[in-house]
Amino acid sequence: MTFSLSFNGNLASILAPLARLESGAALQAGCYAVNHTVAKAKTAVTRALVQQTGLKSGAISKEVRQFSASPGSPAASLRADGPYHKLSEFMPRQSGDGISASPWNVSRVFAHTFFVPAYGGGVFKRRGSSRFPVAQLWGPAVPKEMIKDLSLSTWERVLAVELPPRMAHEWGRLMGGG
Repeated sequence: MTFSLSFNGNLASILAPLARLESGAALQAGCYAVNHTVAKAKTAVTRALVQQTGLKSGAISKEVRQFSASPGSPAASLRADGPYHKLSEFMPRQSGDGISASPWNVSRVFAHTFFVPAYGGGVFKRRGSSRFPVAQLWGPAVPKEMIKDLSLSTWERVLAVELPPRMAHEWGRLMGGG
């Protein structure tokens, strides 16, 4: 990344932008650039997680949060918290062999499974030959999926492509006085 400046004018017009740098405005401009880029990355990562997990965008948006940079804490991040999602959240349908669902955005039939409305509508499978016990089946968890595969590569790509020009833009605004 290259950053160049050129000045025409008197000494006061040259020193004014440098005074803004000295007052901590450079750090604030860096925070603006980082926060703007992380917000773009959040959108891109959410879209990648939709493809990667098979969940709807709204469900992912509830779990992924942006923590913004400030001069006191000049680091921004995305964090996700949330449980494993029930298999019943992935377009489940009853078929003759069991429940068909699409966790990880791959449709498949889970043999010998069934819905239990009394237990929240989840998808269950027997753990033995008798009626009980039964075990609920689960799909992906957003925090685990966010740090691998498509979502991780999307995060890295957006930061690499978007941050340098945004940083140059913010520094240009700072040095130009606008």
